[in-house]
Amino acid sequence: MIEALLQKQVLAHLMQVPDSFFWRANTGAAKTARGFVHFGLPGQSDVLGLVRGRFVAVELKSEDGRLRPEQRAFRDRVLRAGGIYIVARSVDDALNPIRELLR
Repeated sequence: MIEALLQKQVLAHLMQVPDSFFWRANTGAAKTARGFVHFGLPGQSDVLGLVRGRFVAVELKSEDGRLRPEQRAFRDRVLRAGGIYIVARSVDDALNPIRELLR
């Protein structure tokens, strides 16, 4: 499955999880009359959210997709801060750790 389709499917399911709040997190730059405006953090996950007050980062990858160095650095920061970091290649990969957290 391509990542863009997976992102839409995962986000649609995550937005239905009780006691949670998830959003698509974009990174990049936009050209303005004054120059470029950069947004997002390097390597940040595709979907970010909170589950019962706990920070969750979900990085969506195709079957053969790998984390880039910036993504590994973001993962490490999330984990050091006590958050949950998920690499998902399917909807179930994303939802199962969330379900476990809600138990």
